Amino acid sequence: MSSIHKYPEVIALKGFIKDKNCTAKQLDVSYKIHEFLTPIQLHIGTIEIIIQVQDEYNDLSINNPLLTIVLSLQELELIEDSTDYLNWLQFLCIKKSTEKLRSYFQHMVSIIPSLRSKFANSTISSFIPGLDYELNSNSIYYLRKTRLHK
Repeated sequence: MSSIHKYPEVIALKGFIKDKNCTAKQLDVSYKIHEFLTPIQLHIGTIEIIIQVQDEYNDLSINNPLLTIVLSLQELELIEDSTDYLNWLQFLCIKKSTEKLRSYFQHMVSIIPSLRSKFANSTISSFIPGLDYELNSNSIYYLRKTRLHK
C-alpha cells in the first residue's frame, strides 16, 4: 500500500507538476558556474530557465524527477528569500564572488516575478518543509526512498 496519502506535500507537489507541466533535468558540466552548484534545466509551463542548485545531500544521484524539481524550487525559494546577492552567497556558503555567480543571481531575481503567478498565493514553494529536508524525515525521506515517476 502506498504511503503517499500520509504526505500531503507530495500530493501537492505532484499536482503542481501536472497542472503546470513542470519538468527538470540535470545539465552537463558546461553549464556549471561554480564547483558547489549543479545546473538544472527547469520548465514551468512555457517558462524555461537554467537553475544552479546546491545538492548537499546528493539527491540528484537518486534519479527521482520529483527530487530534481524540489531542488530547483528550493533554489528559487532561496533566491526569493535572500535580501541581496551577498546574502544569497552566505546562504550557499560560497566565500568568493564571481561575475558568473553575480550575473546568474541578477538574472534569477529578474525572473522571479514571472514565476510567482505559477504558484498558489503567488508564493514560490518547493512544497517540502525545510525541516523535513534538513532532518531527512517525512515527505523528503519518502521521496528519497521511493522511485517515483511524474
